[in-house]
Amino acid sequence: MLDGVCAQAEGFKDPSQGHDVRMACDELGQIEGMNSWTATVTSASGLSGVTSGSRCTVSVTTDDGRCRANVQCESHAVYAGGNPCAGAGASLSGGESMTTASDGDAAITIDTATRS
Repeated sequence: MLDGVCAQAEGFKDPSQGHDVRMACDELGQIEGMNSWTATVTSASGLSGVTSGSRCTVSVTTDDGRCRANVQCESHAVYAGGNPCAGAGASLSGGESMTTASDGDAAITIDTATRS
C-alpha cells in the first residue's frame, strides 16, 4: 500500500502534500534498509503497555557517526531518532541517556554486537 502512495506523490494537487509524502517514503526506505532484530524487554518504567517480557522490533543503521534507531514494542513506538555511535555494520554501539521527560523520547543504549 505504501509503495502505491509513494509512487503517486507527484500527483497531489497541493505541492506540500506531495513533498510530505516523498519525505515519508524516503524515511520508509531508510527504515527498510536497517539491520533489524527482535528483542524482549527486561525492565521498563513510565510507558503504559510496555512491560518486562514485551516483544520489540529494533532497527539500527549508521550514517556519518550517528546511529539511527527505531524501536517498537508491542504496538508502541518507543524510540525513533538518532544518537552518536561508533563502529559499523554488526558492531555499532551508542546511545543517549536523556529520558522522555528531557527530550521527548526514551533513553537508549545500543550495542548491535551483543544485540542489546
